[in-house]
Amino acid sequence: MEIQVLDVNEAGEMSRPSHVAGSLYDVVVPNAEAPKMKPGEWNHFDITCNGPKISCKMNGAETFAIDVSEEKWQKPQGKFKLPYGTLPRQGWFMLQDHHAVVEFKNIKVKPLP
Repeated sequence: MEIQVLDVNEAGEMSRPSHVAGSLYDVVVPNAEAPKMKPGEWNHFDITCNGPKISCKMNGAETFAIDVSEEKWQKPQGKFKLPYGTLPRQGWFMLQDHHAVVEFKNIKVKPLP
């Protein structure tokens, strides 16, 4: 799964709502436009994966919440070949860029009870 952190509206992809900051990339358009920080300020993301429930908040506003145990997630979505509902619940996470400046700080990973 890929959560977009780059404000791609600034990068010229305004016609792709599933590519904007706070989206589940290429799959889920954010529920609401989260407040964006000014240049030089930091966006804050809270990403929670609790069993089949996955949610994202950007700057305090929920951008999406899904439950991959629902039937919709048992088939491939967007550009991805594997259904999200069949992906492992444990593993690695990555931070990536696509030839744009992206910086991260204060990353915290907290196991849920």
